[in-house]
Amino acid sequence: MRISSFDIFDTCVVRKCGDPKNLFDVLSYRVFSKDVPTEQRIEFIARRVAADDTSTFEHLYDTFEYEHPDLLCKKDIMKRELECEYEMMVPVYSMLPEINKCRNNGDHIIFISDMYLPTEFLKQYLLEQGIFYEGDSIYVSGDCGYKKRDGLLFKWIKSQKNIEYSDWQHYGDNPISDVQIPASLGIKTHYVNQKYLPYEEIWKKCGVNLNFHIGGIMAGLGRSLLLSIKDNPHNAFAVDIAAPLLVTFAMRVMSDAVSRKITKLFFCSRDCYALYHVAKKMQQVIPSVEVNYFYTSREALYNTPKEKLLPYLIHIGLAQSENQIGIVDMRSTGKSLCYINKLLYENGFNQAFGYYFEMFCSDFYIKDVPPYYCEINKLYCSLLRHHHPILEKFLSLSPDGQTIGYDGFEPVMEKPNEGEDFYVKNLDELSTVNLDIMQKYADMFIETELYRHFSEIFSFYVIPTLKLFFDKPNKIYLHSLRNLYILQQDGKYIPYIEKKPNRLALLVSRIYCSSKIRGIRCAMKIIMFVFNTKPKTDKEWWPQGTKIYNE
Repeated sequence: MRISSFDIFDTCVVRKCGDPKNLFDVLSYRVFSKDVPTEQRIEFIARRVAADDTSTFEHLYDTFEYEHPDLLCKKDIMKRELECEYEMMVPVYSMLPEINKCRNNGDHIIFISDMYLPTEFLKQYLLEQGIFYEGDSIYVSGDCGYKKRDGLLFKWIKSQKNIEYSDWQHYGDNPISDVQIPASLGIKTHYVNQKYLPYEEIWKKCGVNLNFHIGGIMAGLGRSLLLSIKDNPHNAFAVDIAAPLLVTFAMRVMSDAVSRKITKLFFCSRDCYALYHVAKKMQQVIPSVEVNYFYTSREALYNTPKEKLLPYLIHIGLAQSENQIGIVDMRSTGKSLCYINKLLYENGFNQAFGYYFEMFCSDFYIKDVPPYYCEINKLYCSLLRHHHPILEKFLSLSPDGQTIGYDGFEPVMEKPNEGEDFYVKNLDELSTVNLDIMQKYADMFIETELYRHFSEIFSFYVIPTLKLFFDKPNKIYLHSLRNLYILQQDGKYIPYIEKKPNRLALLVSRIYCSSKIRGIRCAMKIIMFVFNTKPKTDKEWWPQGTKIYNE
């Protein structure tokens, strides 16, 4: 009989919170009957980490000691921890074909873990995820008393299964207990490296909050989401750049709306397509703000007679005489908001408050600056520089065309990409993938309790990451942007980035395509030639290190 064994954690399953100890950060919000000061939550985490985890789960809590009037009883804490573990676990998509390949070859499948969690608990999870089949075996150190790290678990399994080490192969992520130890016994080993992406590695190392491991949990969230979905060139950009930005921006907008007593938010179509769907998810934690999708554009507003536009605004609930409302967009000069507010004011309705990621209004654009909130004022600080197509097209990929008018209460739209300055190849596929990632990320953002720290994450992780991406992008995050094309003056579309971009010339804007820009590009090519470094291999370039095994 041939044996194929698989380590469980960080091989077949990863945690949304990343490092195992980060789980206690999440758990600490769930074991008190009411909100408690941070110091008391941290005290619980310290006592839980100090508990003996070398034996069974029940024995672990026999050694756990912490008294607090608002702390649940031990039995309930144990139940909450198991629920939290279950919620944090995510199956690794790329391991399923490998497991099934071994199974189809006639190998007996065994799952192994140096873990204090109950065997039946892990078995049930693996069964539900389609990883464990009836007839497979599972051995967990907490229940059997033997561990991989000293080799005794492998020896015990050998005696139980009556097999030879030469008929055994093992897959795992730990260089010692999953590779060195079993290899010394004669077991063929496969090193599985479930890598973190470059920005996730930075987040892990640069945590700024000592009371909640934000960076580590963000990294774990990103890695687990990437490993749990089907490979797509868009995934890395969406998970590490787009999703954190849209989720935290949505939270900041909705939180500010609550403080201003704004009860309804209207997200402008196309640019806010993904942001709107993210905001709907975030209503789980901010239920008092209603979110709506607003089909609009400058062309639709200005080309629609006011006597037809006002009934449409009334119909969708934007024209309110009692409730305060807000309009959300990614970028704006403020003209459209002024136009809408003038119409609302003239007809006795409340004026709308504006929310923008980037705003660039001034006396040069409009006389009366509307009431607004923005993250970036372009006239003061230009984070995006020439890269606003990325903000407009790739942070919120939308299958909708531009709204050009209104037919009664129905918006009239052009086909996507038709006659636009920017063209997105494979738009339908990319927008579907992007939206799925945004919604899953939003759910996981809530499940890992990161939403409690959204403003800090936005300021200390999201914006620095976005700046790093624009200043010195990593190749891994650029694969998806090869689907973005820009319209030249001659009517032809050209790629936004080179097919094989160099770090010194990545994301050179071709928006205006003037002779001056061409000259700059020529100079950049000379710099690239002089300072060119050895290109990375495909394995280094592509994020899916999960498929690489060291034979």
